[in-house]
Amino acid sequence: MKNLQVLAATFLLLSLVACFSSREDPLEKERKEFNENIADNTSLNLYRGIKISIRSLTLNKELGNLDSLITEMDKNQTESETIRKYTLSLLTKALNANNVKKEISVADALEIIKIYKQLKKELKDANEDDYPTILEVLLYINSLQSNTTQDLVNLLGWNSSKEHLILATILSAAKPLPESFQLYELSKLNLADLDPTEIKPVAALLKGITFAKNKWYYLSEEALNQGITSLETENIIFEYKNYPALFENTNVDSYDAQIAQLHGISCLFRGFVRTKIDDKDKHQLALEDFELFLKDAKTIGLDNELVWFAGAYVYISKEDAEKAVPYLDKMADSKYMADNEQDAIKEIKIYVEDRETGKALNTIYDKVFIGKLVSKYLFTYFVQIDWYKVINQSETGRQFLALPEVIGNEYKSIEKEMDSDNLQKKGKELIEDIF
Repeated sequence: MKNLQVLAATFLLLSLVACFSSREDPLEKERKEFNENIADNTSLNLYRGIKISIRSLTLNKELGNLDSLITEMDKNQTESETIRKYTLSLLTKALNANNVKKEISVADALEIIKIYKQLKKELKDANEDDYPTILEVLLYINSLQSNTTQDLVNLLGWNSSKEHLILATILSAAKPLPESFQLYELSKLNLADLDPTEIKPVAALLKGITFAKNKWYYLSEEALNQGITSLETENIIFEYKNYPALFENTNVDSYDAQIAQLHGISCLFRGFVRTKIDDKDKHQLALEDFELFLKDAKTIGLDNELVWFAGAYVYISKEDAEKAVPYLDKMADSKYMADNEQDAIKEIKIYVEDRETGKALNTIYDKVFIGKLVSKYLFTYFVQIDWYKVINQSETGRQFLALPEVIGNEYKSIEKEMDSDNLQKKGKELIEDIF
């Protein structure tokens, strides 16, 4: 009997060890799922393929000029050279060259898609950041045509992460392109590569908001953690001395106030993200985040929907209906709250008054998306700190800023050619060997 008890205890212990050791870290599990989604996204593979093709162009100084580059490629009819010629056609559009046709034919579009599809495994394994940046490629091509060089890369302290960030902000307003392109750019942004200026925590916020909007909450929390850590541990340098305000009617005319507004909004959004994660420990951390935000808000004299949301959450969690209800009333009267959100707030108020804390908090988690308000204020901040100014001062910089629109128009043309009605008119047999 004793031996049986020992065996049973041993079996139970081994089972528990196996159970805990097999539990995958939720952040790493989500990262893996995200990367798989990226690899399986056909339209995103086209975008990634174009970018890798641009960045991997051979920088051959012996070719002399852009025309000789294209002529050299015409000698070879391999798939690789087809892609490279297509890539150069996009670049020359951004460079306003006259020797490139304006529209892509359906046959060319399908050929390009076919090649990228065949290269799916290679694209999955490829890291575009192993190559020079797009800005460096544009500088090189311009030097071929004008025999002049610009030290723009060193002037801007340029690197791949800065390029991903700027492309992501441009893509946020690029209507023809899918949102997944911006998400991809932000996933490639390594915040550790950014200098400790105000751009770093703002970039972390942009990354966190975009991930959260697409329901990648652990990845969002990771980005926000990095931004908050930067604000708390690094000596942030404000390059833009006008000290722009995220919010109206606040006092941010000092260094400490600037830190407080960025720290507060970061803690608020991290708290919001943590409420979306099905984990009681995260919800407790969310409460702490909202309290940190309220402290920072008081420092800068902030009193708006974000404060009311955080205040309501804190006092609902503490089952203090007397203090929670005034915040809910203010939220219900806000012009920024959609009709369904105002209905949800009325529902929350009833739960609070009936002391049903769990139902009240669950309704906040599910029906009040404070992220859109944070996005609104963040966009205003970006506009005020015209951080494209230095890039925009040079011809190459302007070409770089124009490239996403060129790619967007090209993507739109290809998407149009892929339309079933067009294929019926122009020959569906062209697509059979692609899919």
